[in-house]
Amino acid sequence: MDIINYSFVKAYRDISRAQTFYEKTNNQEKQAICQIHLALLYEGIGLWEEAHENLKKARSALKQLSPIVKYRYYYANVVYLLEHCKNYAEAGRVMKYAIANDHCISNKVFLLTDLSNLAEIYIKQGKIKEASKILNSLDKQVNNFFHTQLLYCRLLIAKQYSRPDSIYNIAQKCLEQSVRFRQLNIQVEALQAMIHIDSIRQDYRSFINHFTQYYNMRDSLNGAMATSKIKQIQEKAKIESEKLKAYEEIKGQRVLLLLIVVVALFVVCVAVLIYYRTKQRKRIVELEAKELSDKLRYTELERELSKLKMQIEKEKLIKSQQENISMSLQLAMLSDQKEKKRMQFFNEQFQFMDNDFCQRLEKQYPTITKAEKRLLYLIKIGLDGHKIMSILNISGSGFYKLRYRLRKRLGLNNEDLEKYIQHLK
Repeated sequence: MDIINYSFVKAYRDISRAQTFYEKTNNQEKQAICQIHLALLYEGIGLWEEAHENLKKARSALKQLSPIVKYRYYYANVVYLLEHCKNYAEAGRVMKYAIANDHCISNKVFLLTDLSNLAEIYIKQGKIKEASKILNSLDKQVNNFFHTQLLYCRLLIAKQYSRPDSIYNIAQKCLEQSVRFRQLNIQVEALQAMIHIDSIRQDYRSFINHFTQYYNMRDSLNGAMATSKIKQIQEKAKIESEKLKAYEEIKGQRVLLLLIVVVALFVVCVAVLIYYRTKQRKRIVELEAKELSDKLRYTELERELSKLKMQIEKEKLIKSQQENISMSLQLAMLSDQKEKKRMQFFNEQFQFMDNDFCQRLEKQYPTITKAEKRLLYLIKIGLDGHKIMSILNISGSGFYKLRYRLRKRLGLNNEDLEKYIQHLK
């Protein structure tokens, strides 16, 4: 199907034509199938309300559908409830229907996927016992790919109820498994948990190593999400354009029909004029005046039609420019948000580590600034200038200026800054 290949416009066109055909033939089962596929397509480009409307229409014919089509219906409903509504309770209820349907079609892949997803939904609802029961039943059934999902669920449980050592071990296994199958979102979650444990243990080398991996991985994930978002916006614009094109075709057909009616009336008028010419010579002047009036009306319609076409083209151009501006703004906002989140995360981890040292430092040097404390702390844990510039996101000149101000703040003249900082307690 064209949805799988991300040919959204062609898929939308084909499904819409099929739906129109089945509406004419009053085939409710086929209409429901088209509505489910349209819902999946709309969810793929973020048109949630349109997706929900199509799912509601398909619900009336659900009993007539085959188990495979029912699976797609349940899947589309769960995606809508989780991604758009964040309604985990209702999503869990629908997922149970999907699992019952999986038993009917004897599809192990569908069944394992739905069970692991149900376990994750239970965890997010706080139903840890139910989730653990599902995970224990799946341990001996799943292959390596599904094992990653199970480890991820166990990591979510461990983060709420386990000790740091247990969390770290599960996160490490989860990271190894997710790297193998390139599951970026799970890698980011595992690295985030390991960074948190590193900060608690004050294992600075592991913290820096995991933080660097996390930052790079998160950038890759954010880049993929941004690319996907841009693709969604483009496909959404194409489908809206396709709808507008269909509307224009209908409108053009109406105008053509109107012109045909006008021409037909004109021909009738001429025929009447010819028929009555021999009998009613006195009405010739009146009939010619009427004919002239009809011609003027026809010309006026053509003029109005030309103006309307020009106005539509102008509106299309304005809409295209607005979409380009909106896309540029969204890209800029994504970049700004990524930088702010990176700095916010580092600040939180910096404040969490070694508070006693920071308090002694502020007591000894009460005028020291936050930026100078960051630099002093990074030098103390043994990082070189290039890593410090990368973490603080500053240039070489900015680094040396900050270093110079720190020397002045500490009252150093010719003493070695690194040695002095290493002896600070």
